[in-house]
Amino acid sequence: MGNETAAIGDLEMLVERVDPEFSNGWYRLANLYQHAGRPADAAKALAKFHAIKTAQTDSETEYLRKLFFQNWVRRMAIKNNAFSGSRKPGSAR
Repeated sequence: MGNETAAIGDLEMLVERVDPEFSNGWYRLANLYQHAGRPADAAKALAKFHAIKTAQTDSETEYLRKLFFQNWVRRMAIKNNAFSGSRKPGSAR
């Protein structure tokens, strides 16, 4: 790898000042810390990565649940309307 110190400095500035919720930045920083022999810093960065990814996954899961429920309600309403408006066999329109 090239200049690890500069890469670590750039990533630290990115995740601490520019975008603290940039999970990939924290993940890459953890890898750089580990490679540079800084396991305690690597563990902290990795914990931050996991916290962000968990929060993102939870919000995405909640969104998908709401979307599924809305579609299910819509389908049930269509299905119920189809049954309640059904005609007797052989009847004219």
